[in-house]
Amino acid sequence: MNNFTNDELWRKILYFRYPFEKVFSSKNLDFVDRDDFIECKQNFQINVNEEDLLLLEKLLEMKEVKFKYMDENFYKLIKDKFTSKYTVNIDSKWENPIIKIEQNQLKEYIDSKNENIKRDYKKYLVEKESSLFYDEENNDFYDLWKNILFIDQSSWKKTEETDMMNLEYEHLQYMFFCLKDAKYYVDIMCDKNKEPIGYSLMFEYDNILYAAKWGATDEGRKHKAGIVCFFRQLERLSKNRNIVIDTWSRNNLFFEKISNEGIARINLTLRRKNGNN
Repeated sequence: MNNFTNDELWRKILYFRYPFEKVFSSKNLDFVDRDDFIECKQNFQINVNEEDLLLLEKLLEMKEVKFKYMDENFYKLIKDKFTSKYTVNIDSKWENPIIKIEQNQLKEYIDSKNENIKRDYKKYLVEKESSLFYDEENNDFYDLWKNILFIDQSSWKKTEETDMMNLEYEHLQYMFFCLKDAKYYVDIMCDKNKEPIGYSLMFEYDNILYAAKWGATDEGRKHKAGIVCFFRQLERLSKNRNIVIDTWSRNNLFFEKISNEGIARINLTLRRKNGNN
């Protein structure tokens, strides 16, 4: 199955985020030099050919190489190719939550979950009647992104330097991709003064929805604004069809509790056996 990290546009956008001399590309793979290590920018399940393997070997002569958010079977593929000169270490392994909801069955789905999820959903039902929301159906793309960036810059992520600007202009990856190649869905919640306080962003690729990003300002966290926006998306998207959401997450208790399936994912590192990188 295709995934968006193999998409031609997604791959080209890397060159808008990183200096050219730090990006290395082959037929199916892109790598970015992160100073201490080199990181592959493809996730999930990927296909590799001889050209990809040759580039990977070349990079391994320079530094260790990390793969993140890979499907578990990728480990066997890499281990079978790299056993003599390199070590292949699984750094972490987890069950990535998947959400599958049948058409117009959101309430029944929530009823099957624990009390915390039910409580959060009731919070959403109250907020949706009293709060102002923006979404992609009737609002300008750039206005929506202005609000998303305002929320991102007004949250704890800015203090921790994990906002999108500090993550090598991560917002460009999503903005350009959603604008051209992906069907996107964004919900933004505002306070009583019409100031944005929370958002949730998903995009759809090859009939799979990906929970790409969400967040809230300090004020928004008091209202669980990010979670409220996520429930609003679930309601909108499942109203007329069955939906499958890859939460693209790790160690997220909310997604773990609300999901009904999962897929094993791993982070792994390749390095030369002599330890010179």
